[in-house]
Amino acid sequence: MSVLDADPSVVLCHSITGRIDEHGILMGIYNEGMLRRIGSEKPHERFGDLLGFSHYCCSVMGVVRASSFRKTPLQGSYIGSDRNLLAEIGLMGRIHEIPERLFFQRDHPDSYSSTRPWPYTSTTSIDSLRKEMAWWSKDSWTSFPHWKNCIEYFRSVNRVSLKWSERLLCYDQIFRWIMKEGWLSMGSDMEIFLLRNSTLARKLIPFVLMNLKRTVMPIIKKMVGTSIPIIKDI
Repeated sequence: MSVLDADPSVVLCHSITGRIDEHGILMGIYNEGMLRRIGSEKPHERFGDLLGFSHYCCSVMGVVRASSFRKTPLQGSYIGSDRNLLAEIGLMGRIHEIPERLFFQRDHPDSYSSTRPWPYTSTTSIDSLRKEMAWWSKDSWTSFPHWKNCIEYFRSVNRVSLKWSERLLCYDQIFRWIMKEGWLSMGSDMEIFLLRNSTLARKLIPFVLMNLKRTVMPIIKKMVGTSIPIIKDI
């Protein structure tokens, strides 16, 4: 609370999160060396760090300004909604991480994170995915979880009050994420929930994937690796 009281630019305060097992033994630290820009003064840098699925959303358990939290749609009833919520909070202001292990998250074989079918792949069974969706919501969007996440990123950028220059830079961050890894996840949604139900599609999938790796992947890697930004920082 003292951090929030002392700095109006901070909207969320959390600490380093320790990872413990079922016996309370420390096994490591979540997001170690990651999320280095969440304390930046620039919204698009904070937002860029919070996009995607490579980090754990431990910070969403922190202390948030009520005035900022009320402006969000809160945590939705869809897969990965905690990521979208955290990303939108990051658009509103800086996130401060206390450099001490004051919060611990338990990780054990029977935990939800350990038993859920994640990451989703073409080998993930339809039954396990249906159970996952039923746990979250009956909303049909949960059939395409990564598409839903992507759309909500755009909605967050539109919803939060930002300068036009920053709004464009935030769109840029979303497109960069799509080109880097998002397209794989969204493509996996299509494969799992549409193509796997077709006998013809199952025969075509290996051929299509092989050609994508040969043609599209090299182009995407080249675009992501370029040193010239799509939109310059203003």
